[in-house]
Amino acid sequence: MALMYRYRTVFSGSGGAPWLSTFWFDSLGGTAQQAATAAGLFWTTVQARMSTDVTWSGEPLVTSIDPATGQPNQITTVTPVTGAGSSAADPLPAICQGNLSWHTGQFLNGREVTGRTFLPGLSEDSSDTNGQVAAAAITVFNTAASALISSANAQLVVYSRRNLGMTVVGGHGVNFKFAILASRRD
Repeated sequence: MALMYRYRTVFSGSGGAPWLSTFWFDSLGGTAQQAATAAGLFWTTVQARMSTDVTWSGEPLVTSIDPATGQPNQITTVTPVTGAGSSAADPLPAICQGNLSWHTGQFLNGREVTGRTFLPGLSEDSSDTNGQVAAAAITVFNTAASALISSANAQLVVYSRRNLGMTVVGGHGVNFKFAILASRRD
């Protein structure tokens, strides 16, 4: 039975922080450490467009979850990847985040199973052009996403709590408009 790895990255240091980002991986695609490393490499690429006010750190634990029940069943200690934004420009407001969509090519009830990752802590001159995500930033985000999808040692998946299942990611897209992830608990 295939399990999923849930791996989280925590961001801090700028208005609205802390932020939390979660990636899901198929356990048959590699080890828990390889999943953590792949997520860290993704954020290492994206940090070029983040303000120097932002720091991030992968958690030192990967949780294995049964996709059929949604229940965790194992915790694995890993060596996390950490980093910091490298753009000295003014930070964008917290409501201006990049929005990356993960596409699976699988459909359920007439709708594609998709996922999203929000890219927080972006800076003004390296990520914004006239109120939209800058073309150079989109290139960086696409590079990071392509590398994560094609990782030989970590199989990125979208996890659907509603349907209790995981679906392999096969493509991605970056929205040219800024987005915000608002908490449902506020």
